[in-house]
Order: sequence, then structure tokens, then C-alpha cells
Amino acid sequence: MRRHVAVCLILLLMGIAPVSSASFSSDPIASFSGSFETTSEQTSISIEVIQTNDADFLDQIKQSTWKLLRNSSQVGDEFSLCTLEMLNSECAGNIVNITISPPPDFSGQAIYDLVGTLSDGTIYAGGTIQINENTSEILAPESLTAAYDSTNQVTNLEWIIPSETPAGYHIVIYRHTTPASGATWQMMTKEMLTNSISEGETSYAVDHSGTSIEEEVYYSVTFQYPMSEDVRFIGTNTLDTPILEDNIAPLIFGELSAIYNPDTSTTILDWGEGIIDSGLVINIYRSSIVLEEIDPNTHVATVDASMSMYEVMVPFGEHRQSWYTVTLEDEVGNEVLAITPSSPSTGPIIESTYSSTTVNSIAAERLADGTITVSWHDNTGNPDATAKIWRSITGPIDSLQDMEEVGSTNVGYLSFSHQPPDALDSVWYAVSIEGSWGAESLPWHDETMSAGINSMTDSISELAPPVNESVEANLTVEVWGLDNKWHLIGDGGSYNLNGMINGSQVLIRTSEEVENITHGTFGDVETVATLGGPSLYFLEITADREIGVSVYVDGEEVHFMRLSVSVIEDTDNLADESEDEIEGHTPEDERTIAVYIIGVLMIVLFGYLMVMMRDPSSALREEE
Repeated sequence: MRRHVAVCLILLLMGIAPVSSASFSSDPIASFSGSFETTSEQTSISIEVIQTNDADFLDQIKQSTWKLLRNSSQVGDEFSLCTLEMLNSECAGNIVNITISPPPDFSGQAIYDLVGTLSDGTIYAGGTIQINENTSEILAPESLTAAYDSTNQVTNLEWIIPSETPAGYHIVIYRHTTPASGATWQMMTKEMLTNSISEGETSYAVDHSGTSIEEEVYYSVTFQYPMSEDVRFIGTNTLDTPILEDNIAPLIFGELSAIYNPDTSTTILDWGEGIIDSGLVINIYRSSIVLEEIDPNTHVATVDASMSMYEVMVPFGEHRQSWYTVTLEDEVGNEVLAITPSSPSTGPIIESTYSSTTVNSIAAERLADGTITVSWHDNTGNPDATAKIWRSITGPIDSLQDMEEVGSTNVGYLSFSHQPPDALDSVWYAVSIEGSWGAESLPWHDETMSAGINSMTDSISELAPPVNESVEANLTVEVWGLDNKWHLIGDGGSYNLNGMINGSQVLIRTSEEVENITHGTFGDVETVATLGGPSLYFLEITADREIGVSVYVDGEEVHFMRLSVSVIEDTDNLADESEDEIEGHTPEDERTIAVYIIGVLMIVLFGYLMVMMRDPSSALREEE
């Protein structure tokens, strides 16, 4: 009776109207007791349910909730004496144990009250007990915090040392996977990381770089004196919520494709399929060079891990080659930055917002001294770029594999000259560009080859043309002119024989005997007959001709001359026959009858020369 009176007084003080035990068919509490443990400085409360077979009564107990008051203040959360899932046999006689950490630095009697709330909301006074408690002051750090650094794989702990903390302690760090409390500390699993941190220290780093870890954990920090350690955890020296320590980076596998669309200036990335995980994201990187490890400065975008495609915008003014890589990152920042053969990577692809970034109209020619000059038009849009010149002896250049680089120059010079040490008859040249465009500062080599644009489709001969040199230094070639004189014609020289009569002959004399003299016009080649001796030759003229005459010795051309011949068929026709210019020489504007007479006399002279050049021995035989 005394117990219920005490509870009623407390409830009245709390503004709660108590109800007699008649609210239950009988008192549901068989016993309500407690004791204080001086070693742990904790109070243990025990509540026992009455033994009964009354099912309705037990159901009423199961549906009620209870709370414990210490000196009129609630301790802990509300609780049930029996759960709805319990069997009646389990509920009857059930014992509920509660451990309480009294306030620190308390010495005196504490009043504990048990108060129930029935299913209809009525309040029931369950009983009151008094317990003598004697607690010491808190000797522990305050305001413990923990933060995991995924970059360095370290958990950083920090705390505050109370200003009046007695000296003579070491600081102890504990790591555990369940929350710490004075009631559970002795029985729970925990790891002491260190007990040798000097007093006054306020931080500690837990290094996980040497191990693989992925779990949620709690940390607690205590002061350890020679004879005591406050492990009541009634202050702020333990974490209320866990932190995630995770240094295992998620992996992503598969193929990555990248296609650049010049019409939209975008690159479409496709890595196959996404990943359904709320804690993951996908990072996209783009580099202008091949990397073995991702450079964070090349980060392009971060997208949800469930995505499988992304469209990258290429800014105007860029012309670059790019390598792309995608990675997974978890919620603490773990990410695999090493690029391996299994990483979703691709490249290089060329991304260009320019219509053209190469040279065009490539050509090559051989100069008289053997120099080969390669020329082009600059269409790169980059006057500071470098033109690299390539040479092939196998065919047109469509790639730079196994090609010979002969040199380089500024693309704006529009040509490059060199003398090949191994000149060949059929050689092809190409020009590629190295430079940087737009915001990209790192130069790169654009190896694109386009036939007829920056790569020659037809070959050029690097060999010198045949040199018309005489085999003998004193070899000369002469022609008999209409002025009844011999005229020396040098290599490549010319002589005009205009006004010749149809059927007349051109007389040619060489200083040395040669195999033959050939002449031809428009592909019509004939061999000149020999007249009177090994170094006197003639050819018959039947039509206007521009004749190239070649002198051959041992099958090699050693002398060349050009004859321009104009023929008249009527000897009475004295009109001018030609006003053409041959090699810069102007023909005579008029022809006189004397010229034609001289032509007739020349024929007579031919006959005379033939007699004079006969073998003298044969002439003697005729005289005999």
C-alpha cells in the first residue's frame, strides 16, 4: 500500500492522474527491486511479472507500456513487460532487467518509480524503490569525433581534454562494431588499438592502408590511470553513430566505345550497362595522352551508376586526339585509378570542330642539282604547327607505319627541300601535322593521311635525267646549211632549214664515227642513211618537219639536236613558208630565188663530196 501511495504522489507532482490497481484485475507486478554496483557504478533494476493463467489479464499486460523514473526523471526508453509475440506461459513470471548509469559525482538515495500505461491510455502506478548510489566524477575525454579519409585510407579521431582532468593517465583507443555502454562494455567484443597515447594529446590517426577493410565501426576513447579507467561511457567519449571505413574500391568491367559526331560536335560514350547501387557513381575521364593511371584533372563528368551512355560536348576551336576511361566511385570516394587491360577505356579518337586541319595540294619536284622539294597549301588553321615530311618507296602513304621521316618544318613555310642519299626512280611523299589547337596546350601528331590531299597518289623520280654528254670530248655534230656552210649544233641546240625542196636531203657530219643517227617527229623514228663515209650522213626531206636528231654510240644517246625544216613543192613558189619561232630563233621573213638555187647547188655538192670521200685505193683501181 505504501508503494502505491508513493507512486501516486510522484504522478501527481508530474501532473498525471494515477489510477488504482483495480485497472488490472490484479497487480501485474510480482516484484520490483534494484541495487547499486560500486565497482561499475551502475544500478541494476529487476521487474518480475506475476504468475497467472488468466489469459485476458496477460493480454492486458502485453498491451501495456512502461517507463522507469529516477528522481522523477525518465530513464531510458519505454519498454514492455511482455511482447505481443510471447506465449502466455512466457509472459507469466517474465523478468525484465534494466541497467542504469547514475549521474556522475552523485552520493545519496535515488527514488525509482515504475509507471505503466494501459492500452486505453490510463496510467498505472507499478511501484517505488529507493537505492543508495555513490558515483564518481567523469574522468574521460569529451566530444569524440571520427572521420574517414578515403584518399589516404585513414580514420582521424579527435577529442577534448577536460580542463580539470587529473594528471597521471594514458589515453586508450578502442574500436568496436557495436555501441559502447557501461552495461555492455565488459561483455562486448572490442579491439584496443593503443593504450600508450601521452596525456594531453587530442588526436589519433588509424591507418588502414595496409589492409583491406569495408565495415561500419564505433570508436571509444578513455583515460587509463594506474588503478582505474572510466568505462561507464556516460559522457561523450564514445561514438553514438558508426562511421564507414572502406578502402575497397568498386570495379567496373566491360567495353567502352567512343564515337565523335562532327555535325553536333559531341562524342557519344557507351559502356554497355549500368549498375543498380545507390552508393555508387560513374566518373568519366578524357585525356590527350595515353595514361597508366587516371589524372583527376582530366575529369569530365560524374553520372549515376545506373547509366550506360553519356554525351560529351567538344568546345568550339578544339582539334585533339582523346582517350576516354570510365570508373566506379563509392560513397566514401574509393575509386580504381589504375588503367588496366580490363578497364573500360578507348582511344585515341580525333575530335575536331574544324572543317580541315591538314595540308592539301601536296606536290613534289626534282631540281637540277638533285634536290627534292615537297610543297603544299596550308589549311591547318594553325600557323604554329609543324609539318612532318614522310617518304615511301613502296607506294602511296596511307599510314605512317614503317615510313621514313625525312624532316620537318613550320607548316607556314609551304615547302621542304632535301637531297635523298639513295635517290630512286619511284618515290611517294606525304605531310602530317603536329601541333596544338584551342585550349589544349600539349602538341600532338595528327597522322591522318588522305590520298591526293596530304599524301601523293603519283610517284616522283628522284633520279637525274640523262646527261647528253659525248663519249669523246671532240665529238661534234654539224649540218650543212642553205648558206653552203657547215653549222655546229650543240646539245639541245637548233638550226632552221627553211625553204627546202621536196625530196632534198639534209647533210649531217660528225667528228667521230657513230653507230647511227636517228630522227623522229611525233613518235615517227627513222634511222638516217650513211652517205659517203662513216661520219657523213643524210636524210631525205619530204614534208615540213620539226626533227629531233639523236646521235647514239654503243646504244647510248650522246648528242641531240633539233632541226626545223620547211619544204616547198613548187620551185617557182618563192613565198615565205614559215614564220614559226623555234627555240627563240625567228625564221627569215623572205626567201629569194637565189636561196633555192643554192639549194640545187647543194645537191650537186653532195655528189661531189661523195666522190671526194671515196676510198682512194678504189679510185686507183678504176684508173688502172
